[in-house]
Amino acid sequence: MKKYLFLAVVILAITLMSSLLLPMWLSSRAEMYLSNLGASNVHAEVDAAPSLRLLLGQADTLKAEAKDIVLGKLVLSDAAVDGENVQFDAIEAYTNRNFKIISADRLVLTGQITADTLSKFLAREYDKLENIQVEMHPDGIYVTAEARLLKSPIRIYIEGELLEETENIYLHLRRIDIKNASFGRAAIAGFFDDIPLVQLKTLPLRAEVRKIEQAEGYVKVVIDCKNE
Repeated sequence: MKKYLFLAVVILAITLMSSLLLPMWLSSRAEMYLSNLGASNVHAEVDAAPSLRLLLGQADTLKAEAKDIVLGKLVLSDAAVDGENVQFDAIEAYTNRNFKIISADRLVLTGQITADTLSKFLAREYDKLENIQVEMHPDGIYVTAEARLLKSPIRIYIEGELLEETENIYLHLRRIDIKNASFGRAAIAGFFDDIPLVQLKTLPLRAEVRKIEQAEGYVKVVIDCKNE
């Protein structure tokens, strides 16, 4: 009788420990994985019922929030990940401490592209531009910048909007005005190429843009990650 009682106590202890420790440990692995992808101030929660399913690489839910996350060369602010029925590589998680997602019934990434992050992106990609200022409104994105042409200062005005293709987000240029003290002012439309911002091939699963919504001061982005 004591033998069976001891066995029951051991099983109960293992069950309690797994229900507490496994979700906590895997949540920390998910936080580390997102941090390695360029996320900052990450908080993640991985859970399953029963918790022992986590040993097999099966999670009912994956939720994470980050101050920002890097997608290619662009920073996505106030980012959140929401996943259901997530299959992850258990061997990688428990041996190499790498939370590698294999598949999910639902995995959605949301975040914001702000005027500040877009301004910094343009400054990195176009080092000849100076004093870049970006304004975001529901009706469009407005950029002003300065540059030099043959030692003569010019001022550039750009009007555009964020658009999406299946696996890309880009800044579509609707209008460009260039003002120069020597040559006057020229309005140019359709001459310059659109500016690519994000290529979703950088994500661990195949991803598609579900929605881009321009608002006052930011653009909300919703991305669906798919199994195939």
